[in-house]
Amino acid sequence: MPKSQGGLGIRNLRTHNRALMANFAAKLLSSGTGPCFSWLADWYLSNDIPQTPLHADTPFWKSIVALIPTVQNATFCKIALGDRTALWHDNWINLGRLCHELPVLYSFAIDPCCTIQSQRPDGIWNLQLHNPLSHTAQLQLHVLLQALNNIASPGTNIQDDRLLVTTGKRPTTKDFYNLFSDKGLVWAPGRWVWRKIIPHRHRIFLWLALKGRLNTKDNMVVKKWCSDAGCDQCPAVESVEHITLQCRQADWVWDKLGVMQATRANDLKTLVHYVPSDTWPICMAACLLHLWKARNNRVFNNKHIARRPLLTNIADELTLWAFREPKLRSKLMHWVNKLLDPG
Repeated sequence: MPKSQGGLGIRNLRTHNRALMANFAAKLLSSGTGPCFSWLADWYLSNDIPQTPLHADTPFWKSIVALIPTVQNATFCKIALGDRTALWHDNWINLGRLCHELPVLYSFAIDPCCTIQSQRPDGIWNLQLHNPLSHTAQLQLHVLLQALNNIASPGTNIQDDRLLVTTGKRPTTKDFYNLFSDKGLVWAPGRWVWRKIIPHRHRIFLWLALKGRLNTKDNMVVKKWCSDAGCDQCPAVESVEHITLQCRQADWVWDKLGVMQATRANDLKTLVHYVPSDTWPICMAACLLHLWKARNNRVFNNKHIARRPLLTNIADELTLWAFREPKLRSKLMHWVNKLLDPG
């Protein structure tokens, strides 16, 4: 899943393989894409464009045919001869996809998967339909014929073209990968979690923290790694929100930065948006990191860090990060000075 949607940005090989096959299908359904595609199209797509694979088809062709409806839904066609464009299933006319816009007439089609060229062999429309037509089908046929008469017949030297509905460009493997992997949701923390000013290993930590996947005691109880989910400092369940927002050491940090009010919501996302500053999420990231480190020192090494050393560690971390992006250095130093203020 993409980082912007809450994933780690690692490519899903199964989805990528589908995207490669979909791009292959899109090239088959477009003119002028090379001898290999032209040969396959002449062999398999001479008169119709199948919507479902046949039992006798090879596994390779079955995988291609299974993706043809997806390609047709994601693209629109600029037609010339119409030998690679489905009359009923492709988006090539102002009416839209005829199988959806004229469903009754579509039900009378002799070959629902026919190409445009097969219905216009000599440049004259000759729609092959089962007769007699119903009254509704006749009305829809009249609408279709009016739309077809308004379409100019281009010269034979012009090739069919298939373009993406979203961009108006020829589809690529990347476009289909985004189509298959896009869940339509944007993960808001992704705008700052993956900023280059934060070292990579710390970005992974932040992703785990905001996803609730750190090995806190509440998660370890679920995994049956331990039986006690209580915090070793407070009479509360140890969760990510408790360690970073509610525990005693967290109070030291947020009180020093003047954001104690935001921590009462017990939600990290609320805390991120509490301060209207482009460097506040970076400061918050350093705080979360060292609160987690303090917890690990306490649990694994039995070392309890005091208030002043904790604030100094966070300030030192921010100072190091500030040198990674000079444009933000002065703004980040504002938070450093606030953490080191002896008051």
